[in-house]
Amino acid sequence: MKSFFENLPTELEEAAEIDGLSTYGILFRIVLPLSKAVLATMVLFYAVSFWNSWFSAFLYMDHSDLMPVTVYLRNLIYGSTDAQNIGFGQDEVAAIGANIQAVTMVLITVPILAIYPFIQRYFVSGVTLGAVKG
Repeated sequence: MKSFFENLPTELEEAAEIDGLSTYGILFRIVLPLSKAVLATMVLFYAVSFWNSWFSAFLYMDHSDLMPVTVYLRNLIYGSTDAQNIGFGQDEVAAIGANIQAVTMVLITVPILAIYPFIQRYFVSGVTLGAVKG
């Protein structure tokens, strides 16, 4: 992202300034429309990062109703090992644990897979836009 903004031509900003745009006008009318691909890529990276971050919420949150869904699903996976105490055998416990882990993986990835098609057209160009050209 830094590389993209450094490589943005200063002539565009100078021309807009000569045409009478303020600093915020240059930002909103020139710089942000040109950087849609980079911003969409960064939003996708941060959304995935926050969606998958369960550890800090697991450590610091006290109220279970405020915890993210990934903490709930993590507790669900680790709670499946308690099935052995109910009277199931080792084979049944292993099968239940494997099924719960599979369902949890699907539930965690579905929201990101639902968002990705809307951002996908910006994603490839946004990843490579600020890359070093040789």
